Amino acid sequence: MNPKILILLCASFAFVAGCASNTQKSTGTQRLQAQFERADTNNDGKVARKEFGGLMIEDAFALFDNNKDGVVTLKEYVTSGGTKEGFAELDVNGNGKITLQEAKATKVAMDAMTVSFYGADLNGDGYVTLEEALKYREQTRPYIR
Repeated sequence: MNPKILILLCASFAFVAGCASNTQKSTGTQRLQAQFERADTNNDGKVARKEFGGLMIEDAFALFDNNKDGVVTLKEYVTSGGTKEGFAELDVNGNGKITLQEAKATKVAMDAMTVSFYGADLNGDGYVTLEEALKYREQTRPYIR
């Protein structure tokens, strides 16, 4: 698996797990709350899969956009650990550049970035509340360094 995708999957897990490696519980809770608020783009007190995925894709995009010009080229993608095939899946219009909007619009990116979302959606309603995220963090804490 692509190393950066693996890092981002771990980051998405850490989002819902809430910075479990931090020994100070209150600091971890504050970080989780800040991440939750950043993901909750419509401020309704819950995070939908699309909101969660959008945040994770933004973070991934920032890692791949090495020169910070707002697009990811094939060279940047491969240099950062991606493959030509993976790039082609994200470069929907085939112009040799991936924009953030293009990445957010692809099913492959959304699916990859939302793996841990379903674990945190404890009641299965399609949303994660801050309370669910905190509970999920407690459930997964033993499995995270």
